[in-house]
Formats: sequence, C-alpha cells, structure tokens
Amino acid sequence: MKNALNTAPQELKWIVPFLCLGAIALTTARTEPVPPLPQGARVVVDTRGKEVPIELPFRGSVLTRGTEVTGYLVGTRAPETLLAATAYKMGDRVRNHIIGDIFPEVVNNPRIWASEGISDTRGPKVEIERMLQFDPGVFMGWYTLAEPFERVGIPFIGFRSFPATEEELGYSVRIYSRVVGTPERGEAIVARHERLNRELGEELADKYPSRKDLSPPRYLYVLSHDDSVVILGAKNHYTRFFAPHAEVVSACDCPYFFSTVDPERLHLYDPDIIVLGPQPGEQLPDEFVRDPRWQGLTAVKNRRVYRAPPGIDYFIAAPFWSRWLAELSHERLEPKVRNEYRDYVDWLFDYELSTAELDIAFAVADNRAMAKVERFQARESRE
Repeated sequence: MKNALNTAPQELKWIVPFLCLGAIALTTARTEPVPPLPQGARVVVDTRGKEVPIELPFRGSVLTRGTEVTGYLVGTRAPETLLAATAYKMGDRVRNHIIGDIFPEVVNNPRIWASEGISDTRGPKVEIERMLQFDPGVFMGWYTLAEPFERVGIPFIGFRSFPATEEELGYSVRIYSRVVGTPERGEAIVARHERLNRELGEELADKYPSRKDLSPPRYLYVLSHDDSVVILGAKNHYTRFFAPHAEVVSACDCPYFFSTVDPERLHLYDPDIIVLGPQPGEQLPDEFVRDPRWQGLTAVKNRRVYRAPPGIDYFIAAPFWSRWLAELSHERLEPKVRNEYRDYVDWLFDYELSTAELDIAFAVADNRAMAKVERFQARESRE
C-alpha cells in the first residue's frame, strides 16, 4: 500500500482515505430490515402492483381524491367502515344520489366530511395531521398521494388516474370489496356489469342486423356554465367505454380526459346529441336550448339535449349509462333501462326504488321538454 501511495500522482492521494472508508462501509452494509406483516393482516395489491398489508381487525377506510364514496358503498355495503372522505365536494356524490337515502348514516355523519377538501393531486396539504387522527386501517386515493402516508408507515392503496381498459374500470369496486374482506361482492358486481353490456350488444345486433340501419349518432358530454364549456374527451370513461357499448360516436377530437373549449368549437363539432352533467350548478336542458350561444346547434334544434341521469352517473353504474344513451339513440331498442336499474338496486342493496325515486334517478323532470324522454317514464304498475 505504501509503494502504491508513493507512486500515485500527488493530486490523487486525497482520494485514498475515502476509498478505504467506502470499502469498510461495504463490508458492514446490511439490507434494511423489512417489518413483518401485522398478525392476521389481509394483503391487497394496488394499481402500482404494490402489496399493501391491512391490519386486522379492520379499523376502516379514509377515502382521498381519486376515490368515490358511492363506489365504496356499492362495493362494500359497509357504511360503518367509512371513516372520512377528504376530496373536495365528494359529499355531493352522496347527497344528490339515491344512495344518500339508502345510507343516511353516511350523509348525516359530520365526522366523515370533517376533512373534506384537504387533498389534491400533488399530495395532501398541511392538514394531513387531521387526516391521521382518524387512525384508519387504510387510506385510498390516486397513487400520487401515497408518499406522505407511506413515509410514516400508514397503508395506502393507490388508484390509477384514468382507467385504460374496461378491466381497470372495474378496479375500484374490486378493491373496495377486498379491503373490507368481501371480495366475492366485487366480483359479482363486475360479472353483472359484464353481462348487462353483453346483453345490450346482443340486443342491438338483433334489432339492427345491418350496420347501415344502426346509423350511430354523434354525441358530446358537456359541462356548460355561463363562463366556460368543458367537453369530455377520448380518455374519459364515457367516451372510451360507455359510448361504444351504446353504439354512438364522440363528436369531438379532444384526445384528453376533458378539455375547456370556446362556444365556436362546440358549433364546429355540432353533435346530434348533447348530454349535460348532473352536478348542481350545471345548465339544465331548458336553459341550454334557450342560451343564445347554442342556437343553430343540431342537438338544440332537434331538442336532443339531456341532463345525465344522476342516479346512474354518480355511481358510476356503467352498463346503465350505456343502456340509457343507447335507448336515446336507437328507437328499435325496447325501453327497459328503468326497470333494469330498479332490479339492480334491489339486488345490490335490498332496496326497492319508488316511482318518484326512479324519476329522480333518470332526471325525468329536467328532461321532460326534450325529445324521446317518454322512454324513461314510469310504465309498469309494479312501480
């Protein structure tokens, strides 16, 4: 070693002590210990492929941005396991939905909404301390929110921002069910959705054996306000998954999840059908067709502007949304989405929807002045 030091260039001699220290450190390095799973833990694999151990007995869930309270209640039927919902205005999805009537203990629990609005896509804000006070078994939300929780050893199940396949579309209901320990419920729901989509496709093929007779209309899902117009683009669930099942095509060329556009752009697209969002504050069909900005649109002239059915849209119960849009678009289809939805809710929650509740679910009053809405009005004496 001495000879080596004597022959080394003078300017490199200072490196030698550090190399020696590094060699010593490598000989003593140890793999960081992995803590054992909590006794009796269930393991759920999230969208990142990460195995997330959830301690048993299960202490409940906190839902952050990227999750849905309605979807959680559908997938679990366990309102007692919902400890908090932190995404901004997430409560509207329950308060303005029939699920709020089915689960009043969720709507009326101030503790669930105490931290509403304190999470965003870049990670929880400084109020993370308030979220930790719930001491849940698991947090859930977009995977971009996970790091602050996992840094302090809190289980976090990450969701993908935008589903890319129909299998991913059913991801959330499966995950919710697995988290509470009833995976068979999630699988049964996904299987029923797949069957409903398949039956719709078979019925369309039967009623329209010639593709030429089908003539898919061009549609847009629009969020319209006084000062802005948002359209749902190619990456959105509605455009990517629901519209193809309904045999309609998107009128826009927007490649994103959604885009803000000017009124001139909407006139350029000129869709045959316009669907308006069901959220409070959105323009209603009557307001939309009277708005000076939209005069001349084909959908307006033909009174083919509809409020999306909030009972379906806020689930999101994908096969019923597709069926609703298909029945609006293709007159040969038997109008049965209303009865199918009633049966579905009965199966899902042991809850029989009344005629009035079905009217609200399908926005009958809001769409009354539009074309073809008689298809979604009460028919059977069973209602």
